[in-house]
Amino acid sequence: MPQDTLEQRAVLWTQALVRVPSVSGSPACLQVLETARDLIESTGVEADIRILFPEAPNPVLLARTGRGKTGVPELMLSGHVDVVPPAGMEDPWSARIEGDRMHGRGTTDMKSGAACALTAFCEAARQGVDGVLWLILSTDEETAAQGVVRA
Repeated sequence: MPQDTLEQRAVLWTQALVRVPSVSGSPACLQVLETARDLIESTGVEADIRILFPEAPNPVLLARTGRGKTGVPELMLSGHVDVVPPAGMEDPWSARIEGDRMHGRGTTDMKSGAACALTAFCEAARQGVDGVLWLILSTDEETAAQGVVRA
């Protein structure tokens, strides 16, 4: 990936996530987690990344980085990347930017937050954290939220 600022990366990664039509329970839920995994891997950082329950309608991405160190607590970043159906939205998966706003289903709830968590996770991994940092992204927050419970 070319040199960029963390803000630019978060915007680009939000667009990548929004462009996947990950309506809760749809096959695209696995696709959006694969996209998130690919984004992490594109940075070359050291992380253990797993997609749990890939055959289920509500898979979960779980990633871990850092070194366990006595007395240093573990931290988890968490978010969801599923969305409700677009219900008549015009071009819901475009992630187009007009001025300082991005348009598309899930931009604010909560693919932009997930992209920021991905960005923070990768930056912490790049810098090398003394503790352990976890990232969990679920795909059924808009419905029953059972994926995280199982993870």
